[in-house]
Amino acid sequence: MSSDSRKPRDEPERKALSSIQTALELSAAGEVSWDAVAAECRALTRERSHTPSEQLLRESRDER
Repeated sequence: MSSDSRKPRDEPERKALSSIQTALELSAAGEVSWDAVAAECRALTRERSHTPSEQLLRESRDER
């Protein structure tokens, strides 16, 4: 994973980031499909709180 200066806020976020990193590594090695990685990422981030800009993006998508 890139050297992001942002630190995970809590244990669930650390676990999610670790799981996503593992899935990306498996995908790069050809052991897991990108669709599986994307589904895992969506599942892991489903319950997190969203920033105001993410909320606006979601609202605009719902209007389409």
